[in-house]
Amino acid sequence: PPRPAAKLRLLLDLCSRYLVQGVAYVGFDPPVAAVPGKGFCGFCRICLDHPATADYCRRMIHGGAYQAAITGEPYYFRCWAGLNSFVLPVLHRDRLAGAIEFGGFFFPGAADEDTAFIRQALPPVDSGARGRLEREMRRIRTLAPADLRGCAAFVHEALLSHGINDRAEVGRQHEKYLLQRRIAEQMHAYARGHAGEADVFDLFAVLVPGLRRRDRRQVLLLLDVFFTRVMLQCRLKPEQAKAQVHL
Repeated sequence: PPRPAAKLRLLLDLCSRYLVQGVAYVGFDPPVAAVPGKGFCGFCRICLDHPATADYCRRMIHGGAYQAAITGEPYYFRCWAGLNSFVLPVLHRDRLAGAIEFGGFFFPGAADEDTAFIRQALPPVDSGARGRLEREMRRIRTLAPADLRGCAAFVHEALLSHGINDRAEVGRQHEKYLLQRRIAEQMHAYARGHAGEADVFDLFAVLVPGLRRRDRRQVLLLLDVFFTRVMLQCRLKPEQAKAQVHL
């Protein structure tokens, strides 16, 4: 099978061929120069390479890749310069080794405002670099949110299908994140009312039939509600929550 470096090159070529613009690989472990694919945003290419801006870019990409790694899904962000982007992690033995970054773009109707922001945000650079950045600024694409989500889904699946990221591990991480998000949303909803002891134990009456039927979906939904009420009742105190779960 292709070595990891070769797999990443195949991924960059694939994205250049099928997406509206290319992507770049940014390595973290160990730090290496960014490897842009064909069609990658020219403005971002300069920023990732220039000493005055490269550190800003890497920090944002690294932070975004970390968020994507713990959620198991693409991370969308606005960079320090004011451009929109998304990033996905490159994982090696479950460790964050790098990221695939889509590069900068504008949302519809925001190009003029964002261009003005970029000119103010850019740190002092030599006149040659400033001229190149100005030229590339005029070539930054405008993408609708639906197109962006399609590009992100493509890159996410390509990382899995090429064997760069482990499908099972990413899936487990995503399920864990969804569980945490569901509980957080329910806690927000229940916090407006009162979660007493009876509210927790009343759930058992409907949980037992679900367990007997082996209705996995129903049981998981009820467990979400159970943990939500326990954490609210215990005011997030770990020892009290453990005692409730044990009981």
